[in-house]
Amino acid sequence: SPETFVEQKEAVNLHFVAQEVISDLYGKIETKQQEISLEGDEIWLNSVHFMLYTLLQNLITNASNYSPEGAQIVVRIEQLASNVVLSVADSGPGIPISERASVLKRFNRAAQAKTTTGSGLGLAIVLQIAALHNANVVLDDAKIGGLEVKVERTLYKLVPVKAVEDVAGSRGQALRQRREKYERKRLEVGDTVRSGDLIEVELSVES
Repeated sequence: SPETFVEQKEAVNLHFVAQEVISDLYGKIETKQQEISLEGDEIWLNSVHFMLYTLLQNLITNASNYSPEGAQIVVRIEQLASNVVLSVADSGPGIPISERASVLKRFNRAAQAKTTTGSGLGLAIVLQIAALHNANVVLDDAKIGGLEVKVERTLYKLVPVKAVEDVAGSRGQALRQRREKYERKRLEVGDTVRSGDLIEVELSVES
């Protein structure tokens, strides 16, 4: 449930989770003589390991299942401005634009996937997990020829605490006094965790 998800949130390295999923699925991928690569940034999210693992497991399994032998799969994690984008692309047959909305629904599968064993729940599960993270799921044409599934999450702007104090001017002292309490609150309910003195902040503080 969303309530349980919030209670169990902790700092999770998305890149490490992707490595773990790829390692666990590598035997199956290798059996089909497919190639898989992981690219991009090491990004920490305030999430639940099981949820991110399940999301990636479904995306990569789908890419492998619905692509032929010798296909290429590319997993990419990157931060673009204030957005974190997780994408899984393959060189398989892809999904026609007319069918993309329907395959995100439970038990629905693309027409060309009917000959492959599956429940039709994979992308629906991805959509549910993305919703818990306030993220969007986008299906697009992959540059390598097949389907690219993107999970996009908008973040707060990350700035040093001192920069906020400087902007706040006369309120800087009050912000400094409340910094520890504020940081703890954000780390409990925020969306990312970054090293050093970077935290998620808003320039307005309740009086």
